[in-house]
Amino acid sequence: MGAGLSSSADSPEWLDSLQELQRRLGHEFQSPSLLHTALTHSSWAHERRRNADHYERLEFLGDSVVGLAVSSILLRREHTESEGTLARTRSRLISAPALALAAREFELGRWIRVGAGEERSGGRDRENILADVLEAIIGATFLDAGFDVAASVAERLLAPLLAQLELPAALDERDPKSALQLLVQARWQVTPTYRLITTSGPGHDQRFDVEVVVQDRTLASGHGKRKRDAEQEAATKALQALTRGDGENRQSPYGALPEESAPRPTRPRRSR
Repeated sequence: MGAGLSSSADSPEWLDSLQELQRRLGHEFQSPSLLHTALTHSSWAHERRRNADHYERLEFLGDSVVGLAVSSILLRREHTESEGTLARTRSRLISAPALALAAREFELGRWIRVGAGEERSGGRDRENILADVLEAIIGATFLDAGFDVAASVAERLLAPLLAQLELPAALDERDPKSALQLLVQARWQVTPTYRLITTSGPGHDQRFDVEVVVQDRTLASGHGKRKRDAEQEAATKALQALTRGDGENRQSPYGALPEESAPRPTRPRRSR
């Protein structure tokens, strides 16, 4: 992810950039200070002035709004799934890794205001900060315009995660490696890796054989004249395996992946 915008106190560059952010969110804030607060990490607030507003209280509210919004979206989209399946899907979508993944896809880090120390340590791409800011924005939208608008903003922000619910149809619009990463991260909070098995043939006509692996389990293998082509083929096969069947038992034919934990009544607070 690229560097963020200038984080000097309410710089003209940063304020102007919020128009783009609001267009992408699909909501123009009636109280811009809510959006400013949602994008402000405590390190920035403490460096600028003591006890300045930052996103933590809005994130506390947004945590609940996101859960309700995702429940509403799932009920609208998934007409035949059982309550247990809906609960497990919601739990995956609102996990910190999944929310951070959505925030990265949205390039949300560009707008986050962090202190100098957090900037140097890569804070604007840190999982917890990205997930918290996403929730804070949705909480701020709820206060600014109510639940219906907040749910609409949540749907825009979570679009990459929601797309994995419609695989393999989504494969027509997204390259298989990206689709597989979204699916695996949303479902198991881990990232697939690609392992080169063999390279054969002369330099002008090589063949690459790769495997795609999740937590030491091989999902599928692929072959191609370029390493990328082999990886794409492996990702496509893995997606087909993971989305085969009725959606309830979609494990790799090469071995069971980690069990999906049952959702808790409320999601535990994340450490910062």
